[in-house]
Amino acid sequence: MKKLAHILLLSFILAACAGVPSEGDVQETQKIAITHVNLVPMTTEIILANQTVLIEGTRIAAVGPADEIKIPKNATIIDGTGAYLMPSLADMHMHTMPNWDEQFPISPFVLYLANGVTTVRNLDPRPDTEHETISPDYVLAWRDEIQNGSRPGPTMYTTGISLQGPNDWKPIVFEAGDAEKVVQQNVDGGYDFLKIFEFFPAAHFAEVMAAAQEQGMYVIGHIPMEVGLEAAVNGGMDEIAHVIPILYWERTNVYVQGMTRNEFMQAWQQKYLAQWDGVDPETWYAREKENIAEIVEIIRSNGVNVCTTGVGPDITRDLITNYDSFIERVDMQYARRRYLDLIAHGEDSSQKAFSQNPGLVDIFIYERDVWIRELHNVGVTLIAGTDSGFGQGLVPGFSLHGELFALVDAGLTPYEAIATSTVNASRVVEQMIGVDDFGTIEVSKRADLILVGGNPLEDVTNIQDIRGVMAAGRWYSHETLDEMLLLEE
Repeated sequence: MKKLAHILLLSFILAACAGVPSEGDVQETQKIAITHVNLVPMTTEIILANQTVLIEGTRIAAVGPADEIKIPKNATIIDGTGAYLMPSLADMHMHTMPNWDEQFPISPFVLYLANGVTTVRNLDPRPDTEHETISPDYVLAWRDEIQNGSRPGPTMYTTGISLQGPNDWKPIVFEAGDAEKVVQQNVDGGYDFLKIFEFFPAAHFAEVMAAAQEQGMYVIGHIPMEVGLEAAVNGGMDEIAHVIPILYWERTNVYVQGMTRNEFMQAWQQKYLAQWDGVDPETWYAREKENIAEIVEIIRSNGVNVCTTGVGPDITRDLITNYDSFIERVDMQYARRRYLDLIAHGEDSSQKAFSQNPGLVDIFIYERDVWIRELHNVGVTLIAGTDSGFGQGLVPGFSLHGELFALVDAGLTPYEAIATSTVNASRVVEQMIGVDDFGTIEVSKRADLILVGGNPLEDVTNIQDIRGVMAAGRWYSHETLDEMLLLEE
């Protein structure tokens, strides 16, 4: 299977480059015109009919009515008649592992591209369980290879050494000055931002924030439980990495310093269930509305962004409701092998948590939707992410579509949901590294595009009808993408 994945990667490069120059000496002169297309620019909620987009190299060179754009004689023409051209998607919360080719039947980078995801943000490069001390620097090589065209994949932004605590999955015990050193190591290594975890000690939080501010490093993470949400966002956190953990510690307030992860989760679940015991959703919301509004206002008033990362419970609900149907889903054909093995034996953490109490996952989804809706309604910037690439059925690329579906279910319009994975994603990257260069179809923006069969502003499921993907000026046809998703029989 590993050999097959390597062959597919090679064929992907060759097929994608057929008729379209690749990165290298010819990339700067490459010209592609996508003609007579319905344009979804994402600059505002509008569809522009019969447009042509001209791409030169990695950038959009011209956009306008088809009868006004002059197409160079040496340009490759892609006829977009009847289709819709929109910015491609960003998964702003994913994880890599150095042995991806052994973990997945096909490279996750290919899975992202095949699903129209041409930008990813790596929130913690994971080692595998056999190499827990491995350096995260492998991800920098991948990032460079994608950029120079030697590895097909989405543009990647990444953190390096995460700011962990004694109960996190890769524990680090900090002493005075250590946190500042970790920040400096990330800066010196060329990483794009910092990631902080929930068990990071309060004693070193101010040190981290001061060092990050001095270095101009963007800080995203879980809410450190010893610090608390209000002090964390007042203290300098730029972004919360999940909506759902707000349910864990801010609403239930059960954390006591020194708790292990298992002790905390048991205490949280007990109190969380007690709050819902015998209460219908409308009554619960009326009771909790003021508390939710207070927390949302703390986030809004500090200008903190929130990465939604909310599709996991939907996957869990499908899994525990009908296992046989779940494993036949298209995305599960490309899932991480370890995950498939765990769920086959009922050993996945989500199964353990919810199988004995399936109603809890429905409560979880309801409350997740409330938080997303409340955050959105007060103007908090939401960014789509999924936690894909590691486990829990979050298959790279596929899960991002599920995230968009969840956002619409929570009350966002299709345009607003798509914005979390396009416009908003690029604006957050601007906060991280000072460059806002994707997410809309405008001149000079990076040529990251999806050609889809139906209007995505009417129904986000239309984005799954992919006719072609462009990643930084490289065009991958529908036929090429289908070939890349072929699995060994």
